[in-house]
Amino acid sequence: MLDLFKKLIQLDIIDINFDVSSKNINQVKKLNSGKYDLLEGFFRLFYHILTSIFFLKFNLKSFDSKVLLFSGTKNQTLALDKLSNRLDVGMIKFGNQSNHFNNSSFEVFVNITSILFFPFFIVRYYKVKDKFHRKMMRCRLDRFLISYSLFLFYYFMLKEKNKVVVVSNDHSVWQRTLIEVCAIKKIKTVYIQHANVSKSFPDLKFDYSFLDGTYAQSCYRVAKGRVYLVGCLRFEGLRRFAGLTKKTLICFNKIDTEISIRKVINFFISHKLEFSVRLHPAENRSSIINYIQNTNGVNNVSDTSLEDAFNSHYYCFSGTSSVFLDASIFGLKCFSIREMFDDYYKFEKNGLVMVFDNLVCINLDHLESLNPNSVELYDFVQTDLLGCPTPSERIAYILKLDNLI
Repeated sequence: MLDLFKKLIQLDIIDINFDVSSKNINQVKKLNSGKYDLLEGFFRLFYHILTSIFFLKFNLKSFDSKVLLFSGTKNQTLALDKLSNRLDVGMIKFGNQSNHFNNSSFEVFVNITSILFFPFFIVRYYKVKDKFHRKMMRCRLDRFLISYSLFLFYYFMLKEKNKVVVVSNDHSVWQRTLIEVCAIKKIKTVYIQHANVSKSFPDLKFDYSFLDGTYAQSCYRVAKGRVYLVGCLRFEGLRRFAGLTKKTLICFNKIDTEISIRKVINFFISHKLEFSVRLHPAENRSSIINYIQNTNGVNNVSDTSLEDAFNSHYYCFSGTSSVFLDASIFGLKCFSIREMFDDYYKFEKNGLVMVFDNLVCINLDHLESLNPNSVELYDFVQTDLLGCPTPSERIAYILKLDNLI
């Protein structure tokens, strides 16, 4: 127990919370959050405690499997579901997607016990000199506290019968803490890409990393393990064709401001351009949701599957978002405007997206010059795996080859 206590004291909760600690990702600012500082941190802490109790997140049975799949968002589940169906194993879901009864989450244990680690947190806080990191520790108090309780929980829950842990996120506290414990327990770890990436992401520290293609490979530094290019798992089995009508699918996400959203919609309405709006699955700003639902001329397809939404549109408009890759793979022509777009994923540089100076400059005819072959940078399969027709088969083949599943 003394050794475990030392590990907890030495736990690098800054690195484990990479998504909120990274100044390059700057997640809190992008979500226009953190304005209430420590008050926001306490609110989040007690909100998660109460939510986990209300939805009875006491499930521990999922840890009995030889192969454990962990998913923290709907988008991660979209990718991992393809693999779980092929391997006939279950998935442990947490976060907002577990906010229902009969869930597979264990969150009540880690949320409640996280309060016990305030002394650890305070000691660590005063050792941190960086002002940015200190602010993140305050406004995301829940995340940094749960780092300790998650570590302890995983340490006692992971047993010898657990041979493989599969995740689809490499920068969140839930997965990074899990990987730390797996290294101690000598459990094999697998990372499967669920969305596009950038050079701001952390080093790969998994035994097996399955990436979408050569662009993702160029973004990552490999600190450990083997890397395979298997193509985009999340698109497996989907019908891919762009709609014939020259209609635009406008995709907004949580980093888009309400002013920008209103401006774009008003432009499309005033210029009599056919369009539909799709909000990000995690969008919860009531003012924006109400505006989309109550504005005449707006066709809201937020509840439609992404596949159906793509297949009934010809163009895709968005701000900075990985949805451009999804749309391009389905054959849509993608565009944005300079004030909303940052070439975070090198979509403009690599020819997937055309960016106009402003809304007035938009000319849809110019989009025909976009090169569809650019998609191959982001959805590519290495030669020796081409014998397996789908990404999930390629992943299963590698894992079975090494007797992991």
